[in-house]
Amino acid sequence: MHTCSVSIVNSTIVDRVIPNTHLYNFVLVEYFTDFPRELKGCMTINPSLALAQRIGILGGTFDPVHWGHLVMAETAQSQAHLDVVIWIPTSNPHYKRVAQPTPLVHRLAMVQRAIADHPHFTVSTDDEAQTGRSFAIDTLVNLQDRYPDRCWFWIIGTDALQTLPKWYRYHDLITRCVWLIAPRSGHEMIIPPDMPSNCWQLLHMPLIGLSSSLIRQYVQQGQSIRYLVPDAVRAYITAHRLYQPNFPTNS
Repeated sequence: MHTCSVSIVNSTIVDRVIPNTHLYNFVLVEYFTDFPRELKGCMTINPSLALAQRIGILGGTFDPVHWGHLVMAETAQSQAHLDVVIWIPTSNPHYKRVAQPTPLVHRLAMVQRAIADHPHFTVSTDDEAQTGRSFAIDTLVNLQDRYPDRCWFWIIGTDALQTLPKWYRYHDLITRCVWLIAPRSGHEMIIPPDMPSNCWQLLHMPLIGLSSSLIRQYVQQGQSIRYLVPDAVRAYITAHRLYQPNFPTNS
């Protein structure tokens, strides 16, 4: 079985100590009272986590990362009042059939550049060493073991949500965190019938008809991708000639 070992580039974000504990707790209590009932999953699953640090996970191939990903992460961080969003570029998720994805070193570098100026975003790097398929349950369990007594959220689009019942150890996975669901253009909102109602919440954000495959297609066709990806990502794509017909996908 493939096991992920996750390393946080900026672990001080996750491990930081809030000096004014009383103020911190007051703010989080206020946040919770503003949440819809469904978003109180941490309190329902484990009441002791009501005031715990709130950590979101956003996994994906990010081939390349684009503004749709960033809007999704920002919306989740803002609406769920997440202390940290951990971006996890995956080597080869089992539900996504990509014959030859761009080497992980490039996708990781693009994510790092895209989120560099955000104080609540960090990126995981250990999946770079993995050669097998990535399983979400392994990633989540690893993080929960490493950072206990936190409240965990998984950020997912409605496109990936449709594949969720096919994910490895699905029934174990869905009750280990609260699911923040982002609407995606062209994909229906279909909640798996066995997902508890207190374990998910729909994010309120605009539909963005943008995909990594479209960006790759534009680059291959010589079309501009300005305003589709952050400037730093666009510069990286240009400098490394990513997604060009002659780019070696195994380098």
